Amino acid sequence: MNVFQLVPLLDEVLLTHKLETIDYFDGQLFVGTKNGLLLRYSISRSTAPEEMANSARLLCEHSIGKKPIEMIRSLADFRQLLVMSEGNLTVHSMDTLEQVSATAVLRGISLFCLNETSSRCLLCVSIKRKLIFYAYSPTEFQLIRELPFPDTALSMAWSGHVLCVGTKKEYMLVHDETADARSLPIPLDKFPPCVKLIHGGEFLLMGQESVGIFVKSDGFPSAKSTLSWSKRPVDVAIQGSYVIGLLSNHTVEIFNMRDQKVIQTVAFSQGKTLTDQDNRVFLASIHAVSCLSLIPFEQHMKKLLQGRRISEALDLLNHSVEPTDDNKPRMLRNFQKDAGWALFEDLKFAEAVSYFNNSDLEPLEMLSFYPDLILEHLLDQRFAQLPTRPNIRQFVASKLADITEEEPSSQAESLDDRINDRVQQARRSLIDFLENRRQRLSTASRAARDMSPASNRASQFEVEPAVLKRIIDSALLKLYVEFEHSGLSALLDSHPDFRLEDVETFLTERRKLTILARVSHLFGEDRRALELWRRIGTEEARSSTQSIQAAEESLAILLAKNDSSLIWEFSDWMLKIHPAIGCRIFTGQPRIDSSSVHPTDNRSKNRRNNPSPIPNGSVTPRANLPAHDVLKHLLKYEQPSEPLVEHYLEHLINDTNNMEESLHTQLALRYLETVLTLRPRTAPVTSATAPGSEPGMLGVYRRKLLDFLQRSNSYHSSSVLEKVKGSWLTDEAIILYGKLQRHREALELLVENRSSDESVENYCSLYGDADNPLLLTLLQIYLSKLKPITVEKTTAATTITATTPPKEKEKEKENTKQSVDYNHDRIISLLNRYPNHPQLQPLRVLEVLPKDWSVSDVSGYITRVMRSQLHQCRQAQVERQLFKMDHLQVQCQHVSARNRYVAITPSKACSICNRRIDDMVFVAYPNNTVVHYNCTENLQVCPVTGVRFDDAFLHG
Repeated sequence: MNVFQLVPLLDEVLLTHKLETIDYFDGQLFVGTKNGLLLRYSISRSTAPEEMANSARLLCEHSIGKKPIEMIRSLADFRQLLVMSEGNLTVHSMDTLEQVSATAVLRGISLFCLNETSSRCLLCVSIKRKLIFYAYSPTEFQLIRELPFPDTALSMAWSGHVLCVGTKKEYMLVHDETADARSLPIPLDKFPPCVKLIHGGEFLLMGQESVGIFVKSDGFPSAKSTLSWSKRPVDVAIQGSYVIGLLSNHTVEIFNMRDQKVIQTVAFSQGKTLTDQDNRVFLASIHAVSCLSLIPFEQHMKKLLQGRRISEALDLLNHSVEPTDDNKPRMLRNFQKDAGWALFEDLKFAEAVSYFNNSDLEPLEMLSFYPDLILEHLLDQRFAQLPTRPNIRQFVASKLADITEEEPSSQAESLDDRINDRVQQARRSLIDFLENRRQRLSTASRAARDMSPASNRASQFEVEPAVLKRIIDSALLKLYVEFEHSGLSALLDSHPDFRLEDVETFLTERRKLTILARVSHLFGEDRRALELWRRIGTEEARSSTQSIQAAEESLAILLAKNDSSLIWEFSDWMLKIHPAIGCRIFTGQPRIDSSSVHPTDNRSKNRRNNPSPIPNGSVTPRANLPAHDVLKHLLKYEQPSEPLVEHYLEHLINDTNNMEESLHTQLALRYLETVLTLRPRTAPVTSATAPGSEPGMLGVYRRKLLDFLQRSNSYHSSSVLEKVKGSWLTDEAIILYGKLQRHREALELLVENRSSDESVENYCSLYGDADNPLLLTLLQIYLSKLKPITVEKTTAATTITATTPPKEKEKEKENTKQSVDYNHDRIISLLNRYPNHPQLQPLRVLEVLPKDWSVSDVSGYITRVMRSQLHQCRQAQVERQLFKMDHLQVQCQHVSARNRYVAITPSKACSICNRRIDDMVFVAYPNNTVVHYNCTENLQVCPVTGVRFDDAFLHG
């Protein structure tokens, strides 16, 4: 496809001299001839080929000498020309072509180039084996620096601080400030080197076999591939994204820099040079000058889009329209829409939508392909104004039929299958487009007007933003449902603009009851939503995800509404099928992770391992439901695997801090009943495991029972104790005796069970004090246990007769002795551990000890008591003497303080304001600073020195 067309500007009729070089600036063509003439022509500034053709008109000429003019470069800032001839570089006026200054001349040069990226006029000239850098002002050259160079430069280009130089042997990169030089590994042949600066600071270099190589300014190869010319270029120019080479075989080859491929070849005989200025490329032969003109933008753009060359079309737009052009944003949006339609025609729907999203395409214009998604009743007469288009299936079928005719081999796959596949792709891509448009409408206050294109076709069916949102949201919901898209939840959570009636029929026909229930709740139809969830939950299998979801959603609605009539009506099915979820209606517990409520085949086992799934925390109390009515209601659905009443009682007590005695008693009895069910009342206790650490659910429930009995003070202790008595639950009985202040019975029970000394004494410390000396009571219990043993010992002694076997006699005596020793040792140990305890007053201890005990039995205790009493007496004496000394010191300080005085003379002045004290209220600090009372802010801090004093030392 042709991108350029060759337009003749100047022929041999107007150009009677042999041309050597050319340059262009602002509608003026400057020509240097072989016989030293400098010619100035005017040409049309228009880009239209018909206006440019043969538009050159000679304005003036000037003779520089008789030798050829080798190079011409325009200096736009000064409206001057740099002209090189016979090794001399002179400066001439663009208007008159006269030399500007006789002193502004550089001599003996072989080549020069300008810095293409500098804001200043900088040039580099090559003189033999030197590179000299100059800065040019309107009338003179100013030397910057001079660098030695290994060879004579034959081609140069300069960008930034990097100068690329081509010699006979190699290409080199030279830094204009540091003079660092770097050779490039690009082999050369017999032809002269060629260096051309392109966009982005890269250089195009000519290597062997007519290969063009792109190199970055740091010397590394560019990502672009090489250019393979058919013949060696005489000269090279750049136009936008195109590289134009003037070849020695009377042709011009044009490459696209994007893919480095030849896109056009133009015949041009006897080509000598070319130049690129102001986005124009001029070609010169010996007797003629032509312009390579880009085909008109609109025509070229249309051809590129028809050829699906979208990237090239975008490049063409960017290079053809200036960034500052106010129309460029609109042109870009139109391009995005046209590119989208081009891809849409090729059935590349996903790619098309990526362009539509950045365009101003109206949602209704796209939805005209999908009449099943449009709410026609909202558009009234405007629906008839939509573009007349086939539905998407008809559109795809017609396109695939054309492809099948062109490519018969594609008939291998069923045409219907291919149509269905493409239709599905189109509808999936529509989701992305509608989501994009929905976001625009939601975030822009004037989105409807901003989105509307300027074309008449788009403006004919504009609708209000609210109606458009409603259509888009309803279409999105239908598409989400159709493809089970993950965006459905986000749509429903974002307060969509459709109405229930817009989607009700669609959801009902497709039996999407779950979504219909959510939508019903979304629009306030809670009773209907609950009915739908009940239908789903009861029709599906108990273990199905849908049934669990139905229960969870119903729970959320009932918790939010807190309507007692709805709770009584819709809790039945939940308690029957999903009791754990149903119970949370009354405990106010919101939705928890589905993994914790998902039923399994071992449901009873799992429930036993986690008997209380309701965690403590923030809940919504059901204050309008009487607790006893709820308990009766839950009792109807309670199962061994789901202790609903227990869960509800835990909620009332733990979460709402309900202190009602009957509820606390009921929960304690439920715990107790479960424990005694797991281990019968009369079962022997054979394990030495700590209470609450038994294996399995017995340990779990016993730990809960012990914690509850210890923590709660609201249950009826006597009722619970009656159930505990006679069982193996010793620790529970001890807690209950303690709650009832029946401490002697608790201690006797502890002693009978031979509990450790630590546990027994801990009980005494917990409940006892000086007024209620439980340690003394414990001592009395130990002593009482000695008497029966003594009797037993006597009885045993009388019953041992001559007929008793000797071994049995010895065993009986040993057992009796051990029992007596055990209780005796516990008494002595208790006394020795607590000789000074307030619950064991020595006088009362001595009163209860047996009269027949010798002093040696309690000598250790008496010794410790005497030492303690003596220590306390001596300590009291020491403290008394210390108090006396302290009292004397305070009296001395008091006398000293009372003897202090402050003399206020008529001339005494305040240390702050320097005014006399007179008879005004003053403050005197211990450091003799005296100030007015009103001049101080803190009586404890001296306002002059900042020293802080105690209140006891302040007087004033």
